[in-house]
Amino acid sequence: MKKILVLVLIMVSLVSCGNVDTSSNDMNNVETSNSDLSNDETVAQIESFDYKIKSVTNGITVNPQTAYYNEAGDLVVTGYIENEVDHTITTIRMSKLEIYNEDDELIAEDAIGYLTDNFIEPYGNLEWTFTFPSVTVIIADDDLESLSAVTVSSSKYY
Repeated sequence: MKKILVLVLIMVSLVSCGNVDTSSNDMNNVETSNSDLSNDETVAQIESFDYKIKSVTNGITVNPQTAYYNEAGDLVVTGYIENEVDHTITTIRMSKLEIYNEDDELIAEDAIGYLTDNFIEPYGNLEWTFTFPSVTVIIADDDLESLSAVTVSSSKYY
């Protein structure tokens, strides 16, 4: 993500100065001329330039390690997000995370959202704490010794 932002800033600077050399432009055949492009057009070209970043569905798993219910009735689960692909993951969109007990009963489920600015090496992991608000907890005061997780996610990697 930081690389793309730096690339955007460099391209905006070059275009605004009129010093873009199109003869060596290797951006998926995106042609940029020395004409007066607006910053929005330049940013749009750069954002469409996704030459290294790819997307994968369900390239991660969550391995719960510890869990407890807090005073508000929220379920707090700490575990590892594990990269299951052979590329470094840069952004994770976890559209659903479900936590099950040892009897395969659903304890809690929530849409976690985006986890950004965390790089997970190929087949590596990242420790993370998830808090399921009490309204997403289906079974309160369950035995939390043996948990499993099911995720629905998509990830960006390079």
